[in-house]
Amino acid sequence: MSQSTALDIRLFRYKKGATVIIAGTRNPGYFFIVKQGKLTVHSDHVLDDLSVGTFESGETFGLVSGLTGTEFLGTVVAQEDSVLIRVPLAALGRYLRHNRQICLKMLRSYSRELRSLDHSLSLKLGHHPLEGKPEKMIYNADIYLKLGKVEMAKYALKRYLNYAKGRNLAEMEVYRTRAQAMLEKLDPKYELPVRPGNKIILRPDEILFVEDEPNDYFYVIKSGQISISRLASDQELLLAILGPGEIFGEMALLEEHTRLASALAYSEAEVMRLSAASFLDVLGEKILHKIFESLARRIWFGHRRISVMTEEDPLLRIYRYLHLFIEREKIFTRQHLQSDIPLSFGLTELLKMTGLANAPPSVIEALQKDVNLTIREKEIVVHRFSQLEGKILQLQKQYRKKEQK
Repeated sequence: MSQSTALDIRLFRYKKGATVIIAGTRNPGYFFIVKQGKLTVHSDHVLDDLSVGTFESGETFGLVSGLTGTEFLGTVVAQEDSVLIRVPLAALGRYLRHNRQICLKMLRSYSRELRSLDHSLSLKLGHHPLEGKPEKMIYNADIYLKLGKVEMAKYALKRYLNYAKGRNLAEMEVYRTRAQAMLEKLDPKYELPVRPGNKIILRPDEILFVEDEPNDYFYVIKSGQISISRLASDQELLLAILGPGEIFGEMALLEEHTRLASALAYSEAEVMRLSAASFLDVLGEKILHKIFESLARRIWFGHRRISVMTEEDPLLRIYRYLHLFIEREKIFTRQHLQSDIPLSFGLTELLKMTGLANAPPSVIEALQKDVNLTIREKEIVVHRFSQLEGKILQLQKQYRKKEQK
């Protein structure tokens, strides 16, 4: 019996104009690889800087809906006669271990989509002309200092100086001089942490890497939690708090860009450091499956988060975000969460996640007075999901009345 037969991997042929997938239908547990031909996807979920209109030879689709157990986001139609490979999700880890190039191509594809999601989110909150360049670390250091994050400022400056060392480009001298002067003022003896080996233990708030630094490795969380954040409009936007089994840092490595975000330990954590050249040899099939589950969750959440972040009313945006986060937990834990739902972040993190770190006191007071919420330092408990939905409807009505005046 061949491996493909054992894994129930099958070929499907579609004539030009045939509908392969209908938007809104639930994925029955497969993803698809385009072996030959070209397909068009029609979807309302379009990103600012990424074309998601076609799938061509070697590209994949269906993984996000399959791993999240949700509906297909778009309708896929064969633009020309096409041949697809259908792979059951149960065989994902094993299939990818035996098909290294397909695995790397899929990682790069989903990495680009995540980068575009984060980019679209950042555009809504502001864009810096040095975006994506190591020199932006110096600008970032100024913001970190204003936010009281002195360690992150020192780390960013030292990381830039190490990057600039040995590069004798005249245009870099201004940046190098400025970075050196800033670090001399803060801590002239500051050194970056030394972390030999692939296993890294982090203390709470310890920096793993910062936004815009050159990339080197990516990471898988073995235990604990890691916070992922970036700067936007001179404030810190908390993108995610990741837990065991999740992958991060892969966008910079697989696409050879600078780091899109900063990674710090949210709690005591252990992470595994990996390179693109070796990770398929190091990781087992189950962990490989978990990595793609992590990517799928983040893509699913990212698409919906952009819609939430367009909400102009700050209180409505916060409640919609809480609702989205619980929907995410329902999907990924396969649990029917309706009462006393604990969320693994506090009010400070919630405000940063919604781009409202400088929210007016009236917003914070309204949240603290809500009897449906229990707010602790690093935890928010939603007591009744139905009451949360009712609150959103109430705020939407109030906002529409204001708009009509």
